[in-house]
Amino acid sequence: MEKKLVKKLLLVCDSYDPTSNSASIQLYDLVEQFNLQNIEVVVLTQTKLRSIEGIDYKSKNLIILRVYNPLSYSKRYALRIIGEALLPFKLYIKVLQKKIQKYSWDGVIWYSPSIFAGIFIFLNRKNLQCNKYLILRDIFPQWAYDLKIIKSKFIFHVLNVVAGFQYRQANIIGVQSGGNIKYVDEQLKGNQTKVEILNNWLNDKVNFSLTKMVDEHRDFFKSRKIFVYAGNFGVAQDLELWVKTAQELRNSRGIGFLFIGHGSEENNLRNIIEKYDTDNIVLMDTVPNGELMTILEYCSVGIVSLNLQHLSHNIPGKFITYLRAGLPTICNVNKNNDMIPFVRKNSIGEAASTSNEKELAKICLYMASDNQLTAKGERAKNIFRTHYSASIAANQIIDHF
Repeated sequence: MEKKLVKKLLLVCDSYDPTSNSASIQLYDLVEQFNLQNIEVVVLTQTKLRSIEGIDYKSKNLIILRVYNPLSYSKRYALRIIGEALLPFKLYIKVLQKKIQKYSWDGVIWYSPSIFAGIFIFLNRKNLQCNKYLILRDIFPQWAYDLKIIKSKFIFHVLNVVAGFQYRQANIIGVQSGGNIKYVDEQLKGNQTKVEILNNWLNDKVNFSLTKMVDEHRDFFKSRKIFVYAGNFGVAQDLELWVKTAQELRNSRGIGFLFIGHGSEENNLRNIIEKYDTDNIVLMDTVPNGELMTILEYCSVGIVSLNLQHLSHNIPGKFITYLRAGLPTICNVNKNNDMIPFVRKNSIGEAASTSNEKELAKICLYMASDNQLTAKGERAKNIFRTHYSASIAANQIIDHF
């Protein structure tokens, strides 16, 4: 049977360029791959800036439509959830205003988190007579309940119903690891939705940008092997454990720890670092992706950290960034996480599941002295090219339309 020609796709998400988080970077790279195949994409997303609300960008193959939704960017969980719940209705109204609902789509894609985008898909179901692909990167609210961020069983149940409703709007759901397929299948309860593994992705091409950050901390970078964490500073990441690990290694002058990002635990992290008053830690705010890639050139090991109370499987987007940069990885995650056998089997770093900073310090010392570190970095690059290229993800999704 002749393959259908895909001409126009709708992408719904809560984060897109120029925001510098993993979701935004991945979706930008995905859209670029679609555009390279002459597929027109309309991106529906949000902004905290009223000045760029509306059609923010329009070209031959790309339209970006943003709605003003400041609550979604709040550091308070309750306000953020309210903002996320409002987003599908704001998008629906904006789509009607711009008459985008009259477009004929070859496929619809939406990215989760958030769990509320499924409501938008449902509201537009009459105009979306095509296959619908859910990119599921976050098993929410389950992980937040596991970590006791959500303590109320009632609130958890309500949010879980919303998440299940979202799953049932999709024809295909792409999860990031095999361990999540069983969970989603159980939530679907016999629904005919197909669940498959869709690996995280980034573009093969690396864009480097000049950054003043390296010059500002030249002495720190010059004499140490740098263990870098780049990502969200949240409860789910348990970064306090890594600060304690750095404190354990304060007398190991050849090792330094670099934390790049922001999040709800940022102030707490700063306070802990000040309390220990150690000179082997540098904290940087989020930087544009090009600058991040330049900074990673000065680093030796990438850190993946997840709170051990997680029960679901999570492969953070920054892990893919480390692979692309050729950095071996040290990951400390929940026991049954798919990352542990993946890192060990492919010999691209070290994997642990411990809450003991002394154990992590021993692993760091071993990696810092490992004469196979460069070879492990080369393997990491090869694994990125064969498993995590944006072109692979784009083609996998397109094949469903």
